[in-house]
Amino acid sequence: MKMLCLMALAMCPVFAVGQVSAEAKDRVDRFLESAMSQMYIPGLTLAVVKDGELVKSAAYGVANVEYDVATTTDTLFLLASITKVFTATCVLMLVEDGKLDLDASIATYLDDAPDAWHPITVRMLLQHTAGLSDRWEEQDRSKWRLAYPTSDLYEAAKATPLEHEPGSTWQYSDQGFFLLGMIVERVSGRSYGDFLRARVFDPADMPRSRLTSQTDVIENLAQGYAIANRHWIKNHRRTDYGVVSHFGILSTAEELAAFDRALMSGELVQPQTLATMWKPATTAGEGRPTSTFGTYGLGWFLDAINGHRIVHHGGSTGTEYLKLPDDGLTVIVLTNLEQISGGNATLLARTVAQAWIDGLSWSDLPALDDPDPALGETVVAELAHMAEGTMDEDKYTEAFARAITPTLPAQKAGLAPLGPVTRCEYVGGSDDDGMRLARYRVVFDALPLYATLQVDAAGLVASFKLEQDTRLGD
Repeated sequence: MKMLCLMALAMCPVFAVGQVSAEAKDRVDRFLESAMSQMYIPGLTLAVVKDGELVKSAAYGVANVEYDVATTTDTLFLLASITKVFTATCVLMLVEDGKLDLDASIATYLDDAPDAWHPITVRMLLQHTAGLSDRWEEQDRSKWRLAYPTSDLYEAAKATPLEHEPGSTWQYSDQGFFLLGMIVERVSGRSYGDFLRARVFDPADMPRSRLTSQTDVIENLAQGYAIANRHWIKNHRRTDYGVVSHFGILSTAEELAAFDRALMSGELVQPQTLATMWKPATTAGEGRPTSTFGTYGLGWFLDAINGHRIVHHGGSTGTEYLKLPDDGLTVIVLTNLEQISGGNATLLARTVAQAWIDGLSWSDLPALDDPDPALGETVVAELAHMAEGTMDEDKYTEAFARAITPTLPAQKAGLAPLGPVTRCEYVGGSDDDGMRLARYRVVFDALPLYATLQVDAAGLVASFKLEQDTRLGD
């Protein structure tokens, strides 16, 4: 079945209470309709909160292609890693309750933890600096099962060697957030799902939000899709797990907006706790660790654009929860197209935010005199290397070189067709705690991309992030 034929299906905007101009609504709708067609996204829901008020709620496209079921504002989506925001919130609630210490060893709460885990603290799990691998569930894919109880997953975790010394570097880890779910259960005496219901879902007025299940019949659940040969295929998420604290919440955009309002009002955690969650992680080896995604706090990615602070988290199922806390704006985009297939919900959310906040497009930034022209030359040279599937390791910190090396084939696939860089312009930067940030507009023929680098005190690149930019349009 061809996807392009289906993109003409239902687009059902529903505008909730709150003042927003008709012009802004139209701009957002036109942008999302066009982006869904270009990205082959079957269905999408949107919620925008401004200064604590839901100012826009809308649904577009189809939740289920096979049965031609229109997406509505009641459609549930698998949040994937946005779940980590909820798990971090649960952990910090227990810290406020005096039942859990962020800087205690996880062996304090997991009494059968292996010796290698004893140096790992709860804080390290929350900020992905524990040295744990990302995947751990089953090393032999030929033995993959349809159901894994928590006990089996825990045994597999204990048998998985550390990849780095705890506290030495940043590495995204689903395994770490699985263990956090176990800690929530052992410390609270409740299941992860029961704790969420009692302490988060019910107080935040999220009656339909729940944990995923491959056996339950769940009303209004969006089918997830990926893309193969320019056609939709089902995303093959068919395995049931025990504790799903790393990926497993189902929710709607409107109920995520309700969570956001409860979070910001102090109903769930105290304001100082939220500030702690949004403080950049630190490590013994790198000071402030970075990744291709930016910096990380406790369960949140941290970023900024043109002076606007951003805290956010996305999910591999094509979801994004984006906050500009100093501007009082939250944008939630939930799609049913896998991120790896082009469901770039982060880009969509950032672009929608332009309807409410000026200066969020990279193209708004003027070219400036580069205080370090040699760094701009490094950007051009390294992009040329990556287009060939290589890199100059001497330009990077050891940790970042190690992180980016496995991505080189994907970098080559994305950059090689663009041709050489024709222009590289410095558009801004800052110095913070010994880490220098620099942003460049990099033009390949007619296509501009935007590079954000973080450079340590030794002049080594600690992070190199390349992003698209989209203007909302008139």
